[in-house]
Amino acid sequence: MNKLKIILAASIAAAALTLSCSDDSGGGGPSGGPVSKTETYTLEDNGTNFTFEEVYKRESCEEGGVLQTEDHKHTNTVPYTIKDNILTCVSGNSDDDTLQFKGNSTTLIGTWTRTKDKAKSCKIDEEYKDEYYCKNGWNITKAVITSTSIAFTTDYCWTDENVDGYVDSEGWKTKVIDCNTIEYSKGSDKVTYRRTETSRQTTYNGKTCTWNEPSKATKEAACRKAATEHPNTSYLDNYYDDIIWEAYDKCERDLKLPWGEDDASGKAIFGLKK
Repeated sequence: MNKLKIILAASIAAAALTLSCSDDSGGGGPSGGPVSKTETYTLEDNGTNFTFEEVYKRESCEEGGVLQTEDHKHTNTVPYTIKDNILTCVSGNSDDDTLQFKGNSTTLIGTWTRTKDKAKSCKIDEEYKDEYYCKNGWNITKAVITSTSIAFTTDYCWTDENVDGYVDSEGWKTKVIDCNTIEYSKGSDKVTYRRTETSRQTTYNGKTCTWNEPSKATKEAACRKAATEHPNTSYLDNYYDDIIWEAYDKCERDLKLPWGEDDASGKAIFGLKK
């Protein structure tokens, strides 16, 4: 399995992380700055743990060419302690993997804040030196807690996990341009990826490929086409994705990127579709 596929699998698994505040829900804004997003969940508290249930939506192309939107739920149980107005939450599978929030309360109820800090929260991945491995929930900046709800505010950039200035074994240098944009360069070759919540862009040799989130009608038509062309299959989602991304994929192939379409070094990881 190459690096590209490994990272994709890891992204899917991230939906089930403890204290996950959905890194995929953010994305740098038009100015290149981080997006601040707040999501509220129903909360239960027993004094040593608080529990909240995330509900996120997923589109799928179903039998008969019907595009459905389904709710997926994940329950998070977070051990916590409060001492000297500091709320400490266990954010991962280890008691050492914690997030600390400042507040003015001796109980869980209140407003708790922290500063997003990549240097303290993220380490360079030992296997893939051009990426950071960040603790769960590291980009949470505020938690507003009542007796029945918890609202997390996150501060996220698509480029957060990339290591600025890293040079790989083949001589490709990673440059983080802004919250949305990353550049890979080697000699006179430069490839730039730009990603937002609803768009992807690849630029090479003065040519650019752009993808924008399709309309609902376009998605529904793509699902019907997938079902018509591939009846009696349980992999309609794959064919549906192929149709949605067909023009963008062809454009990228025509760019003749300097590392190939399915490069094991994973330099194209920032350009992942999902």
